[in-house]
Amino acid sequence: MSPGANFCWHLDGYDKLKPFGFSIHGCIDGFSPRILWLEVQRSNKNPRLMARYFIDNVRAAHGCPARVYTDRRTENRLIAAMQCYLRAGGVDECAGSRAHKYVKSVRNQRIEGYWSHYRRQRASWWIDFFNDLQESDLHDLTSQIHREALWYSFADVLQDDLDKVKDYWNSHRIRKSKHATVSGVPDMMYFLPEEFGRIDCLCPVSGKLREMEDTLRELGAEDDIDPIWEEYFQYVMERNGLSHPTSVLEAGNLFQKLVQFAKG
Repeated sequence: MSPGANFCWHLDGYDKLKPFGFSIHGCIDGFSPRILWLEVQRSNKNPRLMARYFIDNVRAAHGCPARVYTDRRTENRLIAAMQCYLRAGGVDECAGSRAHKYVKSVRNQRIEGYWSHYRRQRASWWIDFFNDLQESDLHDLTSQIHREALWYSFADVLQDDLDKVKDYWNSHRIRKSKHATVSGVPDMMYFLPEEFGRIDCLCPVSGKLREMEDTLRELGAEDDIDPIWEEYFQYVMERNGLSHPTSVLEAGNLFQKLVQFAKG
């Protein structure tokens, strides 16, 4: 049983939207279960990007968790090293090399359980939507222009959707049931664990956080976005008086226009 908030963060990638060019990375607190981040990117194979999500949330929380659970995929090794370094000076049973643990995806139950919920409540809608684009001959997965235009048109809209999904989940009440291992509002459980008979296990990181941020900068660029396509689509938008989409409908219209202009 978890002693409280920030005892363990569970990290994992979600690849059900990967066939359309969108991968999602997430982290959930083991006790609350509050979602700490849901981020869309081109691939879940970039260790520098995953490490940036981790470090940004350590800074926001003013400390790191006692433990981190991930699967054994190579993109998690940088997070594992950073977590163990941040906890190197600890004296508890989870300090040092024990601050990170590799587990099989099926055993990383907190985040895997959330992915099942996300598939039912939201991801299936996106999968059906992108499949409909293909079946209507509006999107061709074999075309680089189509793939790049789809990302450019929908990435921000999908991220905004993820932000809303996260906010709703963190503020909704989980009720007692035979399927739920915890009950309560995730935000309340995370920020007020003492109200649930638990404690906040957040660990101070002192000056080590700045070292980790410097290390990430030295490793170079983080995202997988091709700047040539980014610049080209921005040029097309400016030349034709187009604006960035704020809805799925606007993103769909922009996608079709970018493809048309690219074809000449």
